[in-house]
Amino acid sequence: MVYSRSASFGADVNTGLDATRLVYSLSPLSRSHGFELIPGHKRGERISEFEIRDIIKTLHPVDLEIVRELRSGQVYGNVNEAQVARLLPLLTRRKTYIEGTRLRMTEIELIPRARGSQTEKGSPLLELGFIDEDGDWHGVEDGRVLAGPVAYLLKNARASLIKTDEPWQLARWGAGGIIPLTGPGMTPARRDQLSRELRAVGVPEEDFSLLAVHRGPPDKFIVYVWQPDIPDAIVVQVKLEAEYQGVRVPASHAVESNAVHIEVPDTERLIERDLASEDEARTRLRRLGFKYSREADAFVGRGELALNALDRDRSIFPSTWEVVLSSSPPIFHDDVKLTTELKLLEDRGLLDLSFAFHVTDKIETTNDQGETITTEQTIESLLNMKDLLLWLQSGQKYLRLEDGSYVAPSEDFKKNLRILEDMGADSERILVSPLCIGLLRMMNNTTALKAADAATKAWLDELASDNKPAQVEQPESLQGELRDYQRRGLDWLSMLHRHRLTGILADDMGLGNTMQAISLLLKIKEDEGFGQSLVVAPTSVVTVWRDEIQRFAPAIRIAMWHGSPKLRYEIDLDDNIDVIITSYGVLRRDAEMLSERQFRYIILDEAQSAKNAASQNATAIRQLKSERRLALTGTPIENRPEELWTTFDFLAPGFLGSLRQFRKRYARPISRGDGQALEMLATRVQPLILRRLKSEVAKELPEKVETVIRCELNEDQRALYDHLAGRLRKEVEEKVQEVGIQKAHLDILAALTRLRQVCCDPELLKGNETLPSVPDSAKLQAFEELMREALESGRRIIVFSQFVEMQKRIIQVIKKLGVNPLWLHGGTRDRDKVVAKFQDPEGPPVIVVSLRAGGTGLTLTRADTVIHYDPWWNPAVERQATDRAHRLGQTQTVLVYKLVCSETIEERVLELADRKEALASDILGSDFGGGAKRISPSEVMSLIQ
Repeated sequence: MVYSRSASFGADVNTGLDATRLVYSLSPLSRSHGFELIPGHKRGERISEFEIRDIIKTLHPVDLEIVRELRSGQVYGNVNEAQVARLLPLLTRRKTYIEGTRLRMTEIELIPRARGSQTEKGSPLLELGFIDEDGDWHGVEDGRVLAGPVAYLLKNARASLIKTDEPWQLARWGAGGIIPLTGPGMTPARRDQLSRELRAVGVPEEDFSLLAVHRGPPDKFIVYVWQPDIPDAIVVQVKLEAEYQGVRVPASHAVESNAVHIEVPDTERLIERDLASEDEARTRLRRLGFKYSREADAFVGRGELALNALDRDRSIFPSTWEVVLSSSPPIFHDDVKLTTELKLLEDRGLLDLSFAFHVTDKIETTNDQGETITTEQTIESLLNMKDLLLWLQSGQKYLRLEDGSYVAPSEDFKKNLRILEDMGADSERILVSPLCIGLLRMMNNTTALKAADAATKAWLDELASDNKPAQVEQPESLQGELRDYQRRGLDWLSMLHRHRLTGILADDMGLGNTMQAISLLLKIKEDEGFGQSLVVAPTSVVTVWRDEIQRFAPAIRIAMWHGSPKLRYEIDLDDNIDVIITSYGVLRRDAEMLSERQFRYIILDEAQSAKNAASQNATAIRQLKSERRLALTGTPIENRPEELWTTFDFLAPGFLGSLRQFRKRYARPISRGDGQALEMLATRVQPLILRRLKSEVAKELPEKVETVIRCELNEDQRALYDHLAGRLRKEVEEKVQEVGIQKAHLDILAALTRLRQVCCDPELLKGNETLPSVPDSAKLQAFEELMREALESGRRIIVFSQFVEMQKRIIQVIKKLGVNPLWLHGGTRDRDKVVAKFQDPEGPPVIVVSLRAGGTGLTLTRADTVIHYDPWWNPAVERQATDRAHRLGQTQTVLVYKLVCSETIEERVLELADRKEALASDILGSDFGGGAKRISPSEVMSLIQ
């Protein structure tokens, strides 16, 4: 250290040869109190503070600096380690003695280091010290660390420089160089602090690795599961432990913050527990259903949860946890297997199904080659159907056997048991209808049905497998050629007839359901002789049946039970009439008379016309009697599953239970998203429904191109819409609060209708709203432009709308373009004539059709353009309407346009329609496009925005 005389001492400091030089004595006071530094004129002499004042101006600069440091403290002559470190270069320039030995500065430079050692008893220690250039160790305990701007090790009056970037950090070393690595004070935080301090003064990382604290999640969790001795109770206690580096600690309860570290026995290692991971493990136990008991210091589980914990093969604990069970847990078996035998009672038209249940275990053995062989062992057990059904209804996982053991039957067994329950089984033998072929087929997938005789085996081979129906020849007298898919339809219908089954032909609209049904009736007449059948169809389709039979099956004698009562009652139905054709309307009036006749077949066309079980159509149909029945419809489920029940209630009364049972077993669970109920219903009905889409079988049909045209409301129309929407929403919300959403249904629908009318044309509001002025309709303007372009391109157009007044407005626009369109609506009487005019190449190029009135029974294949002026929430209805043009016989690409006003109820209607496409497809096995259920009040409410 170099001192500048001018800077340090001033002009009056004596620097000559006559300047006073002193001798010093440096004595350690204690570890905590530094040193005593006493000046004198000669060795052994002491100069007091008062004497220093008298000679201070005569002192040499070196001595003056030392003396000033002495006088700066509270006690004259007392200096700390940092002061000594600062003065050490000056003291070595004077005669300074430590216990009689003169203080010297060595040329040795020391490097801070640390090393591990241990006590006589083997407790781990960390020893602090220094290493010189020769590698010799200099312990802190061997001398005194002086830390200041520069650090030294003072040892036997010899001072050695310590090389470090942060010398002041070495001041802590003065507290002692031996540090115990165990004990209550050596917490992970203290270890971390020591590591930081050693790193700061330059000690290499490897020297203090002993201080490292292991952190991280436990290596594993261990759960101990045992059963306390509690009579007539299934109870377990679960204790949780966490293992860190081979050391296990209790983790069933939270620990205090001062107990978060583990001292590994016989080592210097310290482990910090991961309290968050331990807490998460306890949370997982709680989520499983266990409850912590302070008294037992364990988690307690009862009943089914206790069995889950004790069953090693079906452990509910995480796979990474080690599970230790009590010495004598209950016996758990692997599964219950179902064996069946089926016999066809042809004389009664029923199936005799018997079955038995067996508990099984998997046994693993090792052969001579060391390979593991798994075999199944059947255990005799007394399981009866009633007990199994009670267990199934309880929803429990485990079934207790008479010997006190348990079994958790597999999902396959549960599925088979549900099938048996669905078929009405309450004992080990039942008689079931062949209509249950779907359920039997599902059972056969997991439990091979054993046929009792050759006739039953043949029946199973055709119906209970995935084989296609046997092919039959086309009727000889059929005037025309069936398409390939229609031939397969005839094969399927013939199979139903052969096995006395009933079903629904549900091919997509336009694929020729009528033609396939006529072929079946003709085939039966040729093979079996005379037998009278009844066809019930919508009024608009009655003449279609007459024309199709006369064209393709003239050998079938028909009677049109249609028209006025006088005309009907003049018909002799006993005059070798093969097929009677009537409408739903006439059937309602003449049901009593027609119910007196026994028909070979009753065929419902457009069966959705009787979809409501409480309707007059459905009531009239139930009165009819026949050997066999068949339903034709392109939309078996239009809105809700109950419509399917109504159809099957006609086809096979009781097949799906009563309506109340159907709702309880299927409809309500399905509406709640119950996948099992959906699967069971689909399994029941799919074998009795044949559904093909045009996209699958009618490859020769031209393309259908659908386009949504979005119209932006003009400024005045937008203002009117927003005003009306806000007001109606408030009114509806008040009504809902007053009477509830169900009773407010009509008010909600009325509000929706008015919002839709604003989108279609504000003119429609007249009579319901007082308007200072009526804004123009942006959609009507867009429609006019679209019509003009289509007419100029020579297109033939169908325009669909739901509102009669809107249809009138549309007709006015079309007339303005120079075309006098046809109009087909609910009040149209001569529908056939209107259709014929449109189909005539010389007829008008445009027909305006009510969506409902034109949704069924029409063939308008002359049209190549379909416009839906106002969208509806049920896509099945719109699709049916579109299929009036896109059906067999169409040779041109069909363009379909939907006009939708942006940011209005109409866009939300489209979104709702998209959400309601799924259920029919799941039940029927194909894309029916039907809604998932009837539109609910809450869904309707969401449209008012």
